[in-house]
Amino acid sequence: MRVLSIDEDKGEIEVILEVLEDLYFLHLLLRKGDMLYGWTTRQVKVSRSGGEERGDRVPVYMGIEVEKMAYAKFSEKLRVTGKVIDAPEELHARGSYHTIQVGVGDKLKIKKKNGMDKFTRNILERATSSIARVMLIAVGDEEIAVGLLSPVGIEIKSIIPYVPKGGGEETSIEARYKDPVKQILSRIFTGEKHEKIDEVVVAVNERLCALTQKILSELGIKAKLIKVSEGGEAGIHELLRRGDSREMLRSTRITVEISELEEMLKELFSGSEKIVTGLEQVSAAALWGLVEKVIVDDCLLFGETRETLVEMLDIIFKHGGRVIIIPEESESGRKLKSVGGIIAKLYYVPRLSAGATC
Repeated sequence: MRVLSIDEDKGEIEVILEVLEDLYFLHLLLRKGDMLYGWTTRQVKVSRSGGEERGDRVPVYMGIEVEKMAYAKFSEKLRVTGKVIDAPEELHARGSYHTIQVGVGDKLKIKKKNGMDKFTRNILERATSSIARVMLIAVGDEEIAVGLLSPVGIEIKSIIPYVPKGGGEETSIEARYKDPVKQILSRIFTGEKHEKIDEVVVAVNERLCALTQKILSELGIKAKLIKVSEGGEAGIHELLRRGDSREMLRSTRITVEISELEEMLKELFSGSEKIVTGLEQVSAAALWGLVEKVIVDDCLLFGETRETLVEMLDIIFKHGGRVIIIPEESESGRKLKSVGGIIAKLYYVPRLSAGATC
């Protein structure tokens, strides 16, 4: 997301959406009551002798007061619905409802109902930071998985099964695996040239490591090779969990988030009183200014708990706490869901004196 301008006093932000992930961040930025301005289409009513009829849809610059949004991750559009507050007079649209469909390449102006709070600034910083897009390829004995690591998380783009040639102990690994693996890798890189990829990491098991390195060299593909115990989709998730891969993927935020979550879960299961889970407990700790760090499943930001959660996160920001948002469909998201979708670490455990109550 490219920020064109920010007016702190008016709470106004102008942005251009550059990649699909920006729809995700826009969803986090917009709250009920905010005003969104952008180009859309509106059906024109045409007067006939028999009365008014529906005419063609025409492009129009319009402003709406946000009421609801519909968003699917990795989709191409975010639908924002609200009451029209600004439109050309000839459309007679003010006060009616309209849905603006937002996509990559669109230029938008947002006016925040409650001004520029810390939560908004944090999301803008996250959306505009330079985070590499890393292609992860995991070569296994019977399948090759391809994933794309982005600010939103890991998207498994494809899992390609294959059958090695021949068989028997007398057949060499190269004779069995070279042709099918080389064909698949060649097809992957031919098909992905349109993607903006900053880095390629190939995970491969021990027995296919030397062969894969040879194939990459023959194809002229520059990639970082890492050994994993198992290839395919399992190899991608193993790569993300491993400590020695974090330096290699240091430009992506997700590896840090995985590490943070694993550490907090470890403390939780060891019985640490400084770790709390569940929206009710974390909210109570936030009101007391106790939250040092919180990790949230993003599904809580897209449902009925959205407004309550955003208010709580803003309190945490004001007390100097850190907020990490993890995609629901990621491996970490599934682990987080098992503890209520939210986990927090406290600065300290409060000790109440005798007779004291919260």
